[in-house]
Amino acid sequence: MAQLLSYALTTLADVKETLGITGTSQDNLLIRKINQATEMIIGYCNRRFDEQTNVVEYYDGRIEQQLLLRNRPVTTTTTFKIEARDTSLNDNDFTTVPTDEYFIDREAGVVDGVASFVGNYDRWKVTYSYGYATIPSDVAEACVALAGYLYDNNPADANVQSKEEGTRKITYAATKAGGNMEDTFVQLGIKTTLDRYTEIVISGQR
Repeated sequence: MAQLLSYALTTLADVKETLGITGTSQDNLLIRKINQATEMIIGYCNRRFDEQTNVVEYYDGRIEQQLLLRNRPVTTTTTFKIEARDTSLNDNDFTTVPTDEYFIDREAGVVDGVASFVGNYDRWKVTYSYGYATIPSDVAEACVALAGYLYDNNPADANVQSKEEGTRKITYAATKAGGNMEDTFVQLGIKTTLDRYTEIVISGQR
């Protein structure tokens, strides 16, 4: 029996309700499709959604007075801490930056410094927690829609045809041969939602 990922973006019960499925005969397949949909969304958005605590990340020195963190939103589960490497060498020698020298936009995942975050490679060390204790409802519903689609359609087939959800029958617009994941997201009506949560990697982030 497949196991639902600990960081799955929706539940088996919600997918079964949407598809109008009762009983347990399809549970194994549905769990596999929920896991697949979860990984697809994580890959597309370039982020995990579940809460991660005490994560340590390193950032290069920059001329700007901002650090754009790799993950958001920043939570208050643990203490947020920024440390600066004391030398230009690759020594594990850091000094904690006083909290009155920066401001945190927790929702955006941006740190504004009183001074610029200058320095060398991996100069700044940030320890923080991020993510959602409860998955946002729009993301959860996007995962429901994608898992349902994967259940009803062969993902190797680029042409989305139709599917039934309980008493509803949905017909999708045909895609061109070789259609990609974004085409599917558009047809399922979830691309706009996922784009709001997508992280863009910028120079100085790894």
